[in-house]
Amino acid sequence: KMISRLFKLRTCKLRIPHPKGKGRYKVCLQYHIKRCDGPCENLVSKEEYDKEVQKVIKLLQGKSASLVDQLQDEMKLLASLQNYEEAARVRDQIRSIEGIMQKQKVVADHAVDRDIIAFARSTGDLAAVVLQLREGLLIGRQNFHLRADKADTESDIADSFFKQYYLSSTMIPEEIYCSFKPDDEKVIKSWLTERRNGRVELFFPQKGEKMRLIEMAEANARLLLGELMKQKQERADKLPGAVAMLQKDMYLAKAPMTICCFDISNLGTTDPVGSMVFFKAAKPFKKNYRHFKIKTVSGQDDFAMMREIVSRYFTRVLSGEADMPDLCIIDGGRGQLNAALEALAELGIDDLQICGLAKRLEEIVLPGEKKMLSLPRTSPSLKLMQRVRDEAHRFAITHHRNLRDKKTDKSLLDSIEGIGDKRKEQLLKALGSVDGVRNATLEELNTVVRNKSLAERIHSFFRTHDNLSEGQ
Repeated sequence: KMISRLFKLRTCKLRIPHPKGKGRYKVCLQYHIKRCDGPCENLVSKEEYDKEVQKVIKLLQGKSASLVDQLQDEMKLLASLQNYEEAARVRDQIRSIEGIMQKQKVVADHAVDRDIIAFARSTGDLAAVVLQLREGLLIGRQNFHLRADKADTESDIADSFFKQYYLSSTMIPEEIYCSFKPDDEKVIKSWLTERRNGRVELFFPQKGEKMRLIEMAEANARLLLGELMKQKQERADKLPGAVAMLQKDMYLAKAPMTICCFDISNLGTTDPVGSMVFFKAAKPFKKNYRHFKIKTVSGQDDFAMMREIVSRYFTRVLSGEADMPDLCIIDGGRGQLNAALEALAELGIDDLQICGLAKRLEEIVLPGEKKMLSLPRTSPSLKLMQRVRDEAHRFAITHHRNLRDKKTDKSLLDSIEGIGDKRKEQLLKALGSVDGVRNATLEELNTVVRNKSLAERIHSFFRTHDNLSEGQ
């Protein structure tokens, strides 16, 4: 703001000279209020405009004292030429810059440029602050939010920060103060000296004026870290849009930040399994996924299976071994939901937000409500519930198929005469899987079992089995 007021630099993005050669621009309001000298209409020479640019560069580089000396010389020259209006403008520039210098003044001496680096840490979060002192004035502050492993020491952090920060920095000062001391101090010092083409000193002060500067930077770092942690917590607490919509559409007392969904996979008469998936902030939280082998139910009784897996999971919740969800979805209609409610009632859980999601019309089944809740197909609430339900279905189906395939593979090898547990383990170890045994050549099988007759029997068995499967 001060620069735009004191120095006549254009703020437009016009291409100068005009791209059409003889085309012309018209000066804007900035020219008329004396904030710009009108380079768009060639009202100022390129050389004179560049002088203004160089003054601003000096100011931003922290060379304020040098700039003030230059401006005082200009003011005296203008006064001697009786150009009092322009001399007064330069005088105002000097006063404003000196006022800023006074506010920025941190140290008494102006001889040395310095960077003051400090860190503040909270577990894996790290805030770094670099205070830039030029000619004794604080001209800038750079803030960084970094991540650090628990195993990282203060020296590790300092090493990494020095290398990353000064690799891209265009200005390397003569002195650098830091609150953490790197292990590679000599290497870093030599590297910085080479990059600067001049002496660079590193200091890690413990007392005195230098320590006061470190403490000032550390205070900034702690404030920055506090703000970062606050923002992080706010993001974590913020409800995703679909979660907020689901709470509204289902009239839930508590926002469903955590959602679990139960499903049964019962593709045949054998190996029925259950699954439970867990979503956190509308995203899969796979750490909490669970598979269930059905233990107490025989036959195809989906309701009894649902009662069993819900009971088993929430028994673990009550013992503190699993997480209580904000919302529980049962994959199925009224029958599956009632089975789950019976299991919860037996455990004394009566305050869980729970519903069923019926597949046929994608209707929501609510406890104690005869009428089902229908949401628009495009509703973010319904899409979230479908995503959770489909994930539970996928998880259950995948587990069921794995169990079935393992059982099928085992029975195939067991069907071959002359193959016991040891021989089976030998084949699987050498060829990787039953498919590997199936696709192996006669020579490969003979190499593994070292029995020509048995190798021929295995090879013949799979050829016959596969031909029968294709015929069916």
